[in-house]
Amino acid sequence: MKKIIKKFSANMSNSDFVYLITQLDNIDNGNLCEDDDDYLCDFYNYLYKVCSKQIDSNLNNNMFLVNRGETIGNFMNFLRMVNL
Repeated sequence: MKKIIKKFSANMSNSDFVYLITQLDNIDNGNLCEDDDDYLCDFYNYLYKVCSKQIDSNLNNNMFLVNRGETIGNFMNFLRMVNL
């Protein structure tokens, strides 16, 4: 998971951003250990600060994230809410 998180950057393309979000979803199958959960919370804050442009452009993305049980757009709304 940490290898994927390090790939996020402010100047990445939208398609690369969506690809990495789906890769993270593939890893997060609900069985993350507590340390990974804490790391994930820190990552959410980091992601919003670094990729706010990509987050805003994917608010209406209907691609479904199987492990999260929601669309990318819903996940982007979540990221915006936890960082207000």
